[in-house]
Formats: sequence, C-alpha cells, structure tokens
Amino acid sequence: MKVALDDLGWDVTATATAQDTRPIVDIFAAEITDFSKYKLAKVFLRWARAHEASDLTDEECKQWTELIDAINKALK
Repeated sequence: MKVALDDLGWDVTATATAQDTRPIVDIFAAEITDFSKYKLAKVFLRWARAHEASDLTDEECKQWTELIDAINKALK
C-alpha cells in the first residue's frame, strides 16, 4: 500500500484500515478512478529492484512466507 501511495499517489489508508479483511485490490478498484493492477505491479517491481528483504516490515515478511508456502503447496 505504501508503494502505491509513494509512487502513484493512491491513498486508501483509511479504508484499508477500517476494512482490514477486504482485499486491497478491491479497495483500490473502488476508490481509485484510474486504478490498474498493471500499474500497481509495475511500481512494485520497480520498488523490489531497488530494495531488499530487510526493507520489508515483519508483517510483510510473514505474508511473503505464507505466499511462497501456498505457491509451493500448489505446485506439489
């Protein structure tokens, strides 16, 4: 969410905080007029090239671990 705010100016912080179980993509789609998954993915990849795992928060590290575990489980 911070990448979208910093790089695209998309601020959905209040809604995301108030609706923490709602998928973030749904929040972006509802609140951002020119929302595009492509734009979001593009700025995230740019961010990822310039940063390291140590730049992630503890929660983000946990989420990445869960994502990788789910991918590995699906590929077995």
